[in-house]
Amino acid sequence: MAFTLMSLRTSNAEAQVPSDGWGHCKIAEVAVFSNRVHVMCASAAKGSGETTIFANQLFYFALPLTDNITLRAFLDMAHAAILSGKTFHAHFPATATAPCGPGDACRVPDSFLYR
Repeated sequence: MAFTLMSLRTSNAEAQVPSDGWGHCKIAEVAVFSNRVHVMCASAAKGSGETTIFANQLFYFALPLTDNITLRAFLDMAHAAILSGKTFHAHFPATATAPCGPGDACRVPDSFLYR
């Protein structure tokens, strides 16, 4: 299942995150804020063939509160991953960053799944 999301502003952490890729993590937290929902990884998300900097930087996958259908799917998959003990996987494009504060280690996924 894949979703297309809008591109958002860049942050100070942008230079430390690879151009695009998949991040993989065990979920520690699912939260809803006034401007976003996010999944927090129990430890830094591991990337597919990515650098150590990436593995040490990316802790959150977040979505802005703009698309209820995508948000529901994101939350459903996050909860299913937690309940099943499976890994949450999220792909983020080169131009997307999360609706987090400058320097935060989070990204907006354009696709996500658990397995």
